[in-house]
Amino acid sequence: MAADETAIRQWTAPRSRNVLVANIKSSGKTGASLTLGGLIAETRGGSVAITEATPMAGDLAARAEGRPTIGLGELVKSAHLIRSVGELSAFTAPQSSLATVVGSPTHRAPMGGQDVMAVRRVLDTYYQLTITDTANATVDMSFRTALATADAVVVPVVCSLASIRGAQAALRAVAEYGTPGLLSRVVVIASHDGGHEDPGLAADYIGICQGLGHPVLEVPFDPALRNDSNEFSISSLSKRSRYAWTRVAATLIETLRHAPADPLVPNHSAGHTPNATTYDNSRKAN
Repeated sequence: MAADETAIRQWTAPRSRNVLVANIKSSGKTGASLTLGGLIAETRGGSVAITEATPMAGDLAARAEGRPTIGLGELVKSAHLIRSVGELSAFTAPQSSLATVVGSPTHRAPMGGQDVMAVRRVLDTYYQLTITDTANATVDMSFRTALATADAVVVPVVCSLASIRGAQAALRAVAEYGTPGLLSRVVVIASHDGGHEDPGLAADYIGICQGLGHPVLEVPFDPALRNDSNEFSISSLSKRSRYAWTRVAATLIETLRHAPADPLVPNHSAGHTPNATTYDNSRKAN
């Protein structure tokens, strides 16, 4: 635990890093985003943003601490005007872990690729690490744009065939739409959500996850992550969960050390957000 925390605390990078949390089935993506972002922020003293790249408003704001009146929808409209962390803070929900959540506390318009890129650019300016929760549709441009600018991917999997198939589909999307080498920077989390687990599948669960071909770390069931009726905070995790999730966080940090040094998000002037499709095509051409 101490060695993992030291690795997290001492990590540096030549630019901001972005992590995508992906599985096309409901497999604890939001809880994983809040847990990893919160533990890393708590250990490092902040500079971690947690947001979502979903076509419609996701559950991130509902699960996080605090009840802001504005958030991601309003930030999309104002991203090109942000000139300081103080201005950006109006759209955030600060967490007790020192992480910052930029979710959707109110109804918002669907996010497209341009919107994801605009938010990514402003968060990269003020935070060293951004963790992005995603929806269940890899065909959506919001997902593909976030994937095209990700430095690493976290794939949470619960013990069900649907979740395992969802992980496989997410990994196919990483291979097809991610930046070169991104598939080598994937961390799989084998988790338990407290639901019924088929004994036969449970016996083979970890081996099946390892068969996906990426580092696999198992985390225990924790009621704090399952209970979506309360605000989630890092302090509510059990000691056993904290140990396991800190190991995941340290593995993720080590994975980020192998991300490219060159920026993945073009530095355009304010008010000129590139078209996501154009950006994706030019990236593949390069």
